[in-house]
Amino acid sequence: MEIEAYAFADGEQYESQQIGSEDSIQHLFLQVLVKGKASLYSYRDNIGTDKYILIKDGAFTELEVKTFNTTTSKGTSALGTDHVFRRTFAKAFYDCGEVAAKTKKLAFNLKQFIDITKAYNLCAEPRQEVFVNQPKAPKFKIGLVAGTNFSFLTIKGGTSEVTTNHKYTSALNPVFGIAYGLNLNNINEKLSLKVSALFSQTSFDRDFRDGENKEFNPNLHASYSNLVQIDLSYLMVPLQVQYSFPAGEIRPFFNAGIVGGVALKQKQKHTRTRTYKEFTTEEINPVFNSFGKLTQGVTVGAGVAFHKIPKHPILFEGRFEFTDGFSSSQNIHTPLKTLYFTLGYQL
Repeated sequence: MEIEAYAFADGEQYESQQIGSEDSIQHLFLQVLVKGKASLYSYRDNIGTDKYILIKDGAFTELEVKTFNTTTSKGTSALGTDHVFRRTFAKAFYDCGEVAAKTKKLAFNLKQFIDITKAYNLCAEPRQEVFVNQPKAPKFKIGLVAGTNFSFLTIKGGTSEVTTNHKYTSALNPVFGIAYGLNLNNINEKLSLKVSALFSQTSFDRDFRDGENKEFNPNLHASYSNLVQIDLSYLMVPLQVQYSFPAGEIRPFFNAGIVGGVALKQKQKHTRTRTYKEFTTEEINPVFNSFGKLTQGVTVGAGVAFHKIPKHPILFEGRFEFTDGFSSSQNIHTPLKTLYFTLGYQL
């Protein structure tokens, strides 16, 4: 006995259907999105792309967008878009003029597909019950994050030896915190909004002598050496939009967004040593006269989610962050580039 249909407790329904041409007929279980005089189905192909099928009077038609090469008025090549799905809906819904007219501005969007198919069924058969599988409501998730990062700091724009064109690289530093996620199923099940609160600690150390930079004359009677030490502790809050591939136990994802941070703690010290013949003197001052507590920037990342335990996936992520750093001076700039490698566990 072959299974013709099945359903889940949350309302999702699937039906066995034959799709394709005579030469390449496929027997697939399609998810029922709308069931009525006109029915709307979906399935995911073997590369993870969502496909939508409209069925009316026994005719199966895939809802498509096609691209083609074209030439602009200036004679340059361009890529054009043909919204074939609009004509498919208009032809199928011709007997309800008011609904067919709305297909001209239809977007390739699951919610709009469901809404217009439902509207047609209510117009064509107002007394007939219509099944509609609405997209799942957004779901809130929380997880723990831990890992490491290292940073590249540039100090430029100042007039002193320590604030003019110096570059620093930090060692590996610990990162840990909490991540919150919200699935945007009502827009696209592959999209989610993610915000994290991460504690990050970064240290920079560098020693150099006067005259290493071209702006300064090394031919001095006395020699000067400098030791710069900067220790920073930040609470960083990245806000990202994430795109995930939803099929399988191993699911790659990409994300991008903005990031803000506040300095919880900062230590900065410039130790300047003067040596002349057998005499040595040492002077200790802050690197910056003013220090900005707030930072902001952009972030982009990618990773893999392992769904061996479906409700508690483990996520590995690599992320790049670019912020404006910590200088509050209009002349001195401290751009900071940071690479994160984190492991997350969804609770």
